[in-house]
Amino acid sequence: MSMSKKDFIALADAIREYQNLPSQGLPLINVFTDNQIKMLANFCESQNPRFNRYRWLAYIAGECGPNGGAIRIRKTNPQEETETETHTDAKGYDENGPIPR
Repeated sequence: MSMSKKDFIALADAIREYQNLPSQGLPLINVFTDNQIKMLANFCESQNPRFNRYRWLAYIAGECGPNGGAIRIRKTNPQEETETETHTDAKGYDENGPIPR
C-alpha cells in the first residue's frame, strides 16, 4: 500500500513539530539536516508518483500551507493597535510583489 497525501502531511507535521521543540540548551539538537529531509523526500517520492516534493519541502520550511496555499500571517501595528493580514505564497510573494529577504 502506497502513502497518501494524508500520510505525507502527517509526516511533515511531525517534522515541523520536532523542529520546534525546545533544545534544552543544546545547539541544533532538534534540527533535521537538509540531507535527512531530502532522504525522506526521496522515500516519499518512491511511495507515490503523485508526491509533490517542492510543496512538501516548502510546507516543512513554513513557506506554504499543507496544500501548497498561501500562509496567513497576522501582524500587529503598534501605532494603531490594529491587526493587519499579509498573505504570502510559497515563492515569497505577497499582494504587493516579492518580499525582500
